[in-house]
This record gives sequence, C-alpha cells and structure tokens, in this order.
Amino acid sequence: MDSLPPWDALSRKGLGGRATDRASPWPLSLAALALTLLLGGVHVMTDAKFAFASLGVLAVMLVAWIAGGKAGMLVAVVAAAVWIVGDITAGTDGGPGWIPWANGVTRLLTYAAVCVLTVKVAEGFERERVRAMSDDLTRLHNRRTILERGDSEVVRANRDKHSLAIVFIDLDDFKQFNDRHGHRAGDAALEVTAQVLRVAARSSDVVGRIGGDEFVVVLPQIERGEAVEAAHRMAGALRAALAPFEGVSASAGVAWFERPDRPFSAMLHAADGLMYRAKQSGKGGVVVADMAEAANAGDAAAA
Repeated sequence: MDSLPPWDALSRKGLGGRATDRASPWPLSLAALALTLLLGGVHVMTDAKFAFASLGVLAVMLVAWIAGGKAGMLVAVVAAAVWIVGDITAGTDGGPGWIPWANGVTRLLTYAAVCVLTVKVAEGFERERVRAMSDDLTRLHNRRTILERGDSEVVRANRDKHSLAIVFIDLDDFKQFNDRHGHRAGDAALEVTAQVLRVAARSSDVVGRIGGDEFVVVLPQIERGEAVEAAHRMAGALRAALAPFEGVSASAGVAWFERPDRPFSAMLHAADGLMYRAKQSGKGGVVVADMAEAANAGDAAAA
C-alpha cells in the first residue's frame, strides 16, 4: 500500500481545540438558591397559599444558562424539595398524603426539562458565538476578532504603559504549492501552521488567521528582546513543521512598539511591511523593527 502524503498524515492527527473560559458559577448559584429558599419560606408561612412556582422556573433557567446544567439541576432539586416541604407543612386538607410528593415530582420533572432545554439553547448560542469569532478551517481568531482584540490591547497598553509587538506571518510560495497539490494539501499546511502558532504563543497572546495564508500574533506586554526571541521560536517551529510541504516556508515581520502610537490597523500595516521585507531578503526569514526607532531613523534591523 502506498504511504499517505505528508499532509494527509498530518491532517489526520487532529489539531485539538481551545477551551473557553467561564466565570465561576458559585455566586450566581448561591444567590438563586437563597432566592428559592426565601420563596419556599413564604410558601410555608402562608400555608401554601402563595406558591411562586413560576419564579422557581426562572431561577433554574438563569442558573442553567450562565453556570451550566449541573448547577441548574441543583437549583431544580432544591426548588422542588422546598415546595414539597411547604405543601406537607400546610397539610393536604384531608386529601391523600402522597399528593404533595406527586406535586413535588411533577415540579422536579418540569424544572429538569427547563434546565435541559436552557442548556441546549445556551450551548447553541455559544457555538455560534465561537463560530462568528473563529476562522472555519484553523479555529484561530478570524480577521474581525483580531482587529477587535488588537484595538483592546492597544487601549490597555497605553493605559498601563506597556509595550506591544505584532508578528505578521505569510507562507512563502503557498499558492504554487496549492496549485500543484490541491486545496486539501493546502488546507493541511494552513492547519499545521495554526497549530504551531497556537502552541508557540503565550496564554496572553492573540493568535489569528486574517485571510488566505496570512497569520497574526499579537504579543502584549513584551520587551523587544523577548519579541525577537518569540518570533524566531515561531519561525523555527514553522520551518520544521512545514518541511513536508514542498517549497512552503514562512516569512515574518515583527513590529515592536514601546508605546503604541497609532491605531491597531496601522500597527498591523507596519508589521505587514516588515514581513514583505523578509520575503524580499530571501523568504523564510524574520525582520524586526522598533517602530519608534524606525520612525526616527527610517531603518529596520534584520534579525
């Protein structure tokens, strides 16, 4: 049997995903539990004349939406139990003693169904939110998200007086490779590039594919030497990872700003220009510039 092309073998390994951060569910869950217990107390004190069962549904929905299914189910169980206690305490007016339990089970099933449906809807919204922010192929941030996050990082850097670097990466001779071997092989090269950048980046960095074979890494709060080191580390990892893809390499431009002095879009343009200088120098290289020095002296250092 013929061996698989390198891009087929690489693409079948899988590239993994990213976990999304969630806020701790405990404050909201505890608040919902306290509200449920308060309503249950009113239920008991009024001899079950005021049930507030619909508010129990709202508590379950709110907790399930924000904190997840387990927390929502916890509130559902507590709400049903509180209503059972209230009904038993109020008595059954001579009716069978199992009626409060039957009502409690009915409420529990209703609350549980509401919880499950709420979680399903919340998961659907989350999938769409991530899809709107991500590149479909690589699952990195897309262009719109990179621009939004970049603007935020510029504001934060100026506020906290921190430096900022932008690495602009373009795959050399990617179009020719794609034409020779087809889109499947080209997609595999893009996926491998995305995986390398995802692994090489710090947790605070913003990594994205802004179109075609162009990738961007925003490095907040980083000194020039650290930015140069990070760019070379990425370049070395890309050189090794792209070796199976005949003729494909990666050129990078690194624009370092001691203090961001322009909009993010202009900073991105500066890094793009440095990347083209790397291509003109022979491809597969890295060109770095301190943009304050470049503005004053008009030169960039080839690293």
